[in-house]
Amino acid sequence: MSLKYVFFAFALFISLPTRSQSITGTQGQFFIPTAEMHPDRTLVLGAGYIPKGYFQRYNRSVNPGMPTFVTVTFLPFVEVMFRYTHELNMRVNPQTRYYPDRMFAGRIRLLKESKYIPAIVVGANDFTKALGLSTASTNYSSTYVVGTKSFKYL
Repeated sequence: MSLKYVFFAFALFISLPTRSQSITGTQGQFFIPTAEMHPDRTLVLGAGYIPKGYFQRYNRSVNPGMPTFVTVTFLPFVEVMFRYTHELNMRVNPQTRYYPDRMFAGRIRLLKESKYIPAIVVGANDFTKALGLSTASTNYSSTYVVGTKSFKYL
């Protein structure tokens, strides 16, 4: 296969618009945030199912898991989210020390996308950990700045 066909296939692939659902409920592809936001006054409720063998908790996989989330865009430039991930067939119990994973996230759009300028969003996942308010170990605590620019080809 010649190099020009590989380049053509690559150019075709990157030019097609792709969409996927964020597992956390905010705009993005799985765990990768984008600067796109839900429209103002939007409420998004979601749930997923993670089969046994793929849901990991303490390096073991005994039961399936269920992540659920609520996302609210209450201003044109502010989005907040709460996620609750529970291992199915497990009871919340102080004796076994099983507590489901809970996470808050927030995003603020600093710059709206225009013809030449990308949208810029500042966000934080599990910001209680980032602020030092939580002592729990978390895999999803992050702060980020992201820019997104859409292009029209036709």
